[in-house]
Amino acid sequence: KKRVIDFFINLKKILGDKVKHIYIVPGNHDKVRSQTDSMVLYNYSSQDANKPDSKDEWKYIRVAFEEHLELVKEIYAIFYDNPKERAFEDTYGVHIDTVNNKNICVVQFNTAWASEDDNDQRRLRIGKYQMQGIRDSLISAYEKIDYGKSIDLTIVLAHHPVNWLTGSEEDMVQNEMLSQNGLNANVYICGHTHNRDVINWQNNRNSLTTLVSGLGWPDGSTQHPYAHTYSSYVFNLDVNSIDVYVRSSNDAYSFEPDFRIYTNKR
Repeated sequence: KKRVIDFFINLKKILGDKVKHIYIVPGNHDKVRSQTDSMVLYNYSSQDANKPDSKDEWKYIRVAFEEHLELVKEIYAIFYDNPKERAFEDTYGVHIDTVNNKNICVVQFNTAWASEDDNDQRRLRIGKYQMQGIRDSLISAYEKIDYGKSIDLTIVLAHHPVNWLTGSEEDMVQNEMLSQNGLNANVYICGHTHNRDVINWQNNRNSLTTLVSGLGWPDGSTQHPYAHTYSSYVFNLDVNSIDVYVRSSNDAYSFEPDFRIYTNKR
């Protein structure tokens, strides 16, 4: 925990006022697992598909992220005078922030609540309760922006790629993000897989770019047989483009610019 706080303190010192806002989503290592996990997930998977998740059921899920939520509040306190205005009461939510006269909507998912072990791929869920909470939060946030203004960019943040969800949940989330009556998202940014994939989804009304921004293992680790990559992105809304900066771990177990995406070094 101290290392995390020290990292953000140093980040604040380096970037200063360049930091407009910070958004944090929980991952599988942010969950404190317990013996009730299997029971909660079993009840979820066996219930009537048309029955919404209950608030009582979700409160057991939320308990596993109490430490994460407290850490998020401490991080926000480094950057915000009133961190309570930024922190969610739960592990997901929506913010609409104005940056350079552009309204940026950031949707934060908790894809880790159904995580049980190292074999989570195609077993994770968003859940109907969380999705409905996201819809309600989006409506509430939208009502606060200036009359006549619209959202210029919608970014969905989550720890896991969408294809780590079950098939039915992936379909639900993809349809929700592509729907103009839903999230109407432009970009989905995730981590977890530590690679640099860029995937485009589209239908006849909307297009969505999925980007991966996962970090590698800690410096000095010898447990990975291949380079771990992460990417940072700059969104240029005025010219409708995204700049991608790729870095990867080298043989010295530190990170450097990754030029393998190009055909030659020049």
